[in-house]
Amino acid sequence: MIPHSGTYIILPSNKDCSVDDIHFREYAEYVEVLLRRKGWKRVHSFDKAKWAVLLGYSVSDPKERRYTYQVPIFGQTGVSSSTTYGTYYGYGNYSSKTTYTPTYGIIGSSTQVGTLIYYARAVSLRGVNLQHIKSNRNIGDADVLWETSVSSVGSSGDLREVFPAMILTADQYFMTNTSKKIKCKIDIQDKRVKELQEAVRLPKIRRTQVISRVKLSGPPV
Repeated sequence: MIPHSGTYIILPSNKDCSVDDIHFREYAEYVEVLLRRKGWKRVHSFDKAKWAVLLGYSVSDPKERRYTYQVPIFGQTGVSSSTTYGTYYGYGNYSSKTTYTPTYGIIGSSTQVGTLIYYARAVSLRGVNLQHIKSNRNIGDADVLWETSVSSVGSSGDLREVFPAMILTADQYFMTNTSKKIKCKIDIQDKRVKELQEAVRLPKIRRTQVISRVKLSGPPV
C-alpha cells in the first residue's frame, strides 16, 4: 500500500553519484518542494526516515536528424498587359514599340536539407521501503512502492534548464497508476515553472564564469 505521507530521504540512483553531488542536490530540492505539498517531510538522516525516494536523471549525447523542406522559387509567370507605341514618319514609314507588363509569382520549388540537433532527457523517481535498504544495503533490490519516469526530447542539453519543467509535469501523477504513458506539454517559461524555481532553496554553489573572446575576420554575418 502506498502511504500518503511520512518522512523520507532522497537518494541518488545514478551510478557513482553521491548525495553531495551539486547537481543531485539541486534536483532533489525540486522534488522536496513538490512532495512537501503532498504532505511528505524530507529528512537527511536514515534513522529519521521511513521511506526513500530514489532520484535518477540523464541526458544523452547530441543526436542529429536530417529533414527536408521546400523553398519556393519566384519568377515570371506571364504577362498581364501590353502597350504598343507607334510613330508615323510619312511616305509609308512607321515604327512601333510594344511594352509588356510581366506578372511574377511562384514558378516552382527547390528541396533543401536541414539538420536538427536534439537531446534525450530523462528523470526517474522511485519510492521504496527504507527498511529494506537499511537491512540489505542494496538499493537495486529494494521493494518499489511507486515509480514515476519522465522523458523529453529537445534542443537543450542542459538538464538544469529543463528539469523544473519535466518534474512539474509529473507532479500530478506521483504515486498514481496512469496505466499508460501520458503526453504532457509545458514551456520552461510557464508561470508554474517560475513559481517552482522561486520556491526552491538552491544549494550554494561557487561558480566560475569563463569569458572567451574570439576575433573574427571577414565581413560581418
